[in-house]
Amino acid sequence: MALIPAAAALPNCTNPTDAPIGPVPANVTPTDADCGQENLYVGSVKRMRLSCGNGAVSNAELGAALIREHMILAKAAGAGAAPAWAAAMLQQMQQMQLQMQQMQLQMQQNHTELVTLIQASSENQRIRIDNAGLGLQHQLRVLVKEKPGLPANPLLNPPNFHPPVFVVAPEVGDHPQQHGLAFPATGADVLRMTRPQVATLSFFYNNDFGIQVNDAALTWATKFGGYIGFVRNQ
Repeated sequence: MALIPAAAALPNCTNPTDAPIGPVPANVTPTDADCGQENLYVGSVKRMRLSCGNGAVSNAELGAALIREHMILAKAAGAGAAPAWAAAMLQQMQQMQLQMQQMQLQMQQNHTELVTLIQASSENQRIRIDNAGLGLQHQLRVLVKEKPGLPANPLLNPPNFHPPVFVVAPEVGDHPQQHGLAFPATGADVLRMTRPQVATLSFFYNNDFGIQVNDAALTWATKFGGYIGFVRNQ
């Protein structure tokens, strides 16, 4: 950057402590103190213009002082001589901006998950109502998964049971058939379910259906039937 010449002499405008800095050679970068001193000088020039009018400070003289200050600040900034406090503040602002973005993303994700849960729960309520009116030989409607995740350990673990392994983890809103699992077609099929069959769907739905370990096999089946809305005595 080129040489910045000395300020025009305005002896009536400045206090001794508000004098402008001298010429700034092309190979010299103004310091923070230089920038501050030049700002004091320009402030003094502005005050003189306001108090004494353009008879003391002309438009051209005021403009020259403003341009020189701008050149000094630009040269300091262009050389990367930003003050330490400014760099720290900038870093703090960037961190705050990043945190805000992360919070917004988390809020959007939470909102999406909540909407999905509500939709799955509402859909299952309608399915249960439909299943409640069916007889033993009528086609059952399949419930969707409404509880997120899979249990770390099977909620129901009868003998000879092996938890299913999924290529893609089931998500809320999925049907068991999407992941290769069978769902009883009719109420009669529900009553014929074995403990491992019930345990498999328990693992998928992440729900124990209210089953106790010592319940009889038929009780396992009827409690699963209750979960999907099917009532045994129909």
